[in-house]
Amino acid sequence: MNNKKWFTCTPVPFKGDHTFFYRDSGLFCKAFQEIGIESKAVMPLPVQEGDWPDLIRTEYKNLESKDWWRSLGVTGVLLYSWGASRYTSVARAIHQSGAKLVIYMDTGSAVYPWEDWMSRTKLFFRVAKFRHGRWYPVHALASILWAHTLGLANYPRRRAHLGYADIIGLPTPHAVEAYKRVPFLLSDNSKKRIRFVPCPIAWHFRYNSEITKEPRIIAVGRWYDEEQKRPRFMMKAIELVCQQNDLYVFDIFGNIPDFMQHWHKNLPESQKTRIVLHGIVPNQLLAEYYQKAKICLCPSMHEGTHLASAEAICCGCSVVVAHTPFLQGVQWYTSENSGTIAQEDTPAAFAAAIEEEMHYWAIGKRDPTQVSDRWCSQLHATNTARKILAFFEPSASN
Repeated sequence: MNNKKWFTCTPVPFKGDHTFFYRDSGLFCKAFQEIGIESKAVMPLPVQEGDWPDLIRTEYKNLESKDWWRSLGVTGVLLYSWGASRYTSVARAIHQSGAKLVIYMDTGSAVYPWEDWMSRTKLFFRVAKFRHGRWYPVHALASILWAHTLGLANYPRRRAHLGYADIIGLPTPHAVEAYKRVPFLLSDNSKKRIRFVPCPIAWHFRYNSEITKEPRIIAVGRWYDEEQKRPRFMMKAIELVCQQNDLYVFDIFGNIPDFMQHWHKNLPESQKTRIVLHGIVPNQLLAEYYQKAKICLCPSMHEGTHLASAEAICCGCSVVVAHTPFLQGVQWYTSENSGTIAQEDTPAAFAAAIEEEMHYWAIGKRDPTQVSDRWCSQLHATNTARKILAFFEPSASN
C-alpha cells in the first residue's frame, strides 16, 4: 500500500490548523497517513496563519486543471464538495487526470422536495421565522418556490458533477437509501456507485476503561443557534429531569449565550450546582468528559451526522435524540443498545427519554465498552479510510 497516494480536497479556503485536521477532509488525510498511505490535504489560497505542513495551498485554477492533478501523481482524491455543481470543474479535472475520485457528501437524508415533503416544507417556515422575523412567510414561500423550480433546474448540473465520481460517499444508511430514491439527480450508473462512508471520528474519541463512568450527562453545541440546536428546548427538559431526581450532573459545552447564562443564574440552588456551563474547551479535554459521561444529548431540530453524538458514542456514552424526521442520522446512533429516541417532540418527552436512559444505565443495560467498540469500528477515521480503499482494492481493508 505504501506506493499509493490518496489526497483530500476541500475547494474552500478554510483554516488549515488543528481544527481542520481533527474532522472532515482534514481528518481523512491524517487517517490515510495513519494506515501507511501518503496523503496531503488540498485547499485554495490564501495561506493562513496556523496552516499545518500536511496542507497544500494552491491557486483555485489549479484545482480545475487535470495536468496539475496529474503532476501530483495521486492514486485517488477524496473531494468534499457537498454535491454542489459549482465544483464540477474540480471533479472533472480530477477524473480526467486518471485519479480515482470519491465525492463525499456530509449530509442527512433530507432531499427536498422528494423526501417527506410536508415535514420539510414546515421546516422552511421554521427556519425563515428564526431568520427573518415577521416577514418569514414571504422568505419561506420564496425558498419553497426556489426548491421546486430553480433548485430542480440545478439537478442536471449536480448530476454532471456527481457523474464524475467513482464512488459517491454518504455518511449514514438513511442518506444512502434516500439518495438512491431521488428522481433525476443521479443516473442509474451513479446510483450504483453510492456507498455508505461514515463520517470520520478522531481516534482519541474512545472509551478508556480506566476512567470510571460517572452519573454525568453531556451536551455540546452552538447554543446561540436557537433554530437548529434548540437550547431552550433542552433547558426546559433538563429542568424537568432535575425536578425528578438528583443523581446526574449536566455538563454543557460550546458557545454559551447570555440567555443561557441568565437561565442558569436564576435556577434553584439545588439545580444550579448540578448544571455546569463549561463553554468551549480543547478537543482533548472534551474527549475526557465524554469518557466520564454516561449520556449525550441531541435536542436539535435537524442535523446531518451530528459529530458531538458520534464522538460521544465512540467514548462509550449512550445518546438521547429528539423526535423529529430530520435526525435520522443521529437516531441511527441509538441502535445496538446505544440510546433512546424521544416519543414526541416536546421537552417533556425528551426529559422522559433522558430518564429512560438513566434507568437503562442503572439496571446494567448499557455497557460502555460494547458501545465504544461497536461505534469505533464503524466511525473511527482509520476504519473509514480503509473502507474507502477497499472499494477499489478489497485487500486494502485487511
